Amino acid sequence: MLNPGYHYDVCIAIVSEDSYEYRFIDNEWIKKYVSTKKQNKERQMLMHGDSPNTGRFWMNGIISFEDAMISHYDGAPDIVSIYDYHE
Repeated sequence: MLNPGYHYDVCIAIVSEDSYEYRFIDNEWIKKYVSTKKQNKERQMLMHGDSPNTGRFWMNGIISFEDAMISHYDGAPDIVSIYDYHE
């Protein structure tokens, strides 16, 4: 439970979990094979657009990241990025 009077930042992060490559097929992620590509161990974070805000605000409803996009660069398909679709 959050303290209603304190201010909090809310974010989502992408962290590489393992060395496998996955494909999104028929609405599910399928583990394909062990990647031979260099893993990016850097944590990528996307701050919620309403951050910072009070604990009261965050506990008052559903927190949504509906504008978040996960994508890769065309020039470097092994690099995955997360960003706000409306920025």
